[in-house]
Amino acid sequence: MKISHTGILAIALTLWCLSCEQTPKEESFQVINISPTETSSFELESIIDSTEEIKLEETDESLIGNITKLERTDEFIFVFDARNQKIMQFDRSGKYIKSIGKIGEGPEEIAMPTTFTVDAEKRHIYIGGMRKIVVYDFEGNLVRYFSGFNIPTYMYVRDNALEVFRTETQKVEGTSGYYKIPTRYRIDTSSGNIIDSLQLTKSSIDKQMMFLVTDANYYSETSKGLNFYLTILFPEPLVRDTLYNVAGTELTPSLKLDFGKEALTEDDSRAISIRSIFRSDRYLLAKYFYQNKQHHFFYDLKQQKGYNIKGEINAEHYGDDPIRIYPIAHEANTFYFYQKKLEKGQIEEPNPTIYFVKLKP
Repeated sequence: MKISHTGILAIALTLWCLSCEQTPKEESFQVINISPTETSSFELESIIDSTEEIKLEETDESLIGNITKLERTDEFIFVFDARNQKIMQFDRSGKYIKSIGKIGEGPEEIAMPTTFTVDAEKRHIYIGGMRKIVVYDFEGNLVRYFSGFNIPTYMYVRDNALEVFRTETQKVEGTSGYYKIPTRYRIDTSSGNIIDSLQLTKSSIDKQMMFLVTDANYYSETSKGLNFYLTILFPEPLVRDTLYNVAGTELTPSLKLDFGKEALTEDDSRAISIRSIFRSDRYLLAKYFYQNKQHHFFYDLKQQKGYNIKGEINAEHYGDDPIRIYPIAHEANTFYFYQKKLEKGQIEEPNPTIYFVKLKP
């Protein structure tokens, strides 16, 4: 299989370094200032336009431990339970249909699945894990598999290609260290051949380590297009603070979160670690850690007002558990979160109730 490198992202590491100046090409580039020490009162319901609530059916075969990724089509809801290493298929009312994919080392099987994505048009589901990506149809039949893509962190079908994100490792000559190089591959879904690849950044670590992330979401959609944020997958000294617009195979800086001096400690170590940045037409949603403590940030782009929340997001209207909100692939302004709601007299933890929410325009 031949790899065709058509380009390396023309954005150096200094793009994300707080000590360096942003020089984006677009005039619409926006800088949003955040003070992580200032907190705000915030109600999640205040940004939600509409909600669709679906309880996932609970059977012996469909018990869910922890949802780390979810996608849906007009017919189905697919969830990845990383704890039980299962991709489960439900209909749009929440009725359980089946699990897709077999765990193992055989040609029709996938070892240690890490992520998945669906192609609604072709009715295919792509499951990535150890050493390969296995393709099944919506009936659970094997279609094909692609070898050589070990432990992808995120996948997405776009422009008739499968985009696969994974981290390459390269030895640093003359040292005991390694380079970690997050890379995007675009794959022809018919042949499995690589169309092109793009190195997104390059960082060094002192020794070889494995970093496994199963809930990464790199893309979020608005009515105007696609947005990209590269999740931090391993320890690195820089603050990754920029959201990008996606046009074809190009990534263009569109928005930066600026934490100012509070992004660094007194000894110039990194104090901020941004876990995710998503956006809708109107809102920016970010999760970050400041001095190793979790924060959430919501920004109303229309009113130019930010809300900084220390700790978890709570919404009593939906349930008692903290909420983690994620974008829905291929749907503009649509996000989801879930709650495991105990019914009266129920003792064991139930299957989750999924909330699909449209954010206000």
